[in-house]
Amino acid sequence: MDISVIIVNFNTRELLRKCLESVSATVRGFSVEIIVIDNASTDGSVAMLREWSPPVRLIENPANLGFGAANNQALRIMTGRYALLLNSDAFLTENAVTRLVSAMEECPDAAMACGQLLNADGSLQNSIAAFPSLLTLMANMPLLEYLLPGRFPKQASSQRRADRGRFRNRGLPSGPP
Repeated sequence: MDISVIIVNFNTRELLRKCLESVSATVRGFSVEIIVIDNASTDGSVAMLREWSPPVRLIENPANLGFGAANNQALRIMTGRYALLLNSDAFLTENAVTRLVSAMEECPDAAMACGQLLNADGSLQNSIAAFPSLLTLMANMPLLEYLLPGRFPKQASSQRRADRGRFRNRGLPSGPP
């Protein structure tokens, strides 16, 4: 097995359906197992999964165990060489998995690789933020980014752009396909 796609679900049936459709539509050339961990959904997600084709490996939790615990359940039983942890509200783009697998194979010492998050319109989505404090929770984030640029995501965005260039120079996949 090449890839184990692991998806944690809690009452996101329609998003989960779109997520699974994106896996089916974009992941080609690999043997794939899909493991869905359902954290006691009440929205019909489990019934949908039981009828899904191709079949998914379904773990039904009697209670919402949380995201981390649910992923750990799947990681223990997966058979793939690579694990793809995918949120139920995420949708794969064409060649995303191929590029991630290529990056892992080109850097055998790497323990993990992450894809670029995109908004629905294709624009880049920030995937990091400063650790929340009372100040960040109470204040306007853009104002804090302006006043304290070294502590907030815009600084990290600049670093990611620099890292992306470094990886691009090494011939690793980066940016949208």
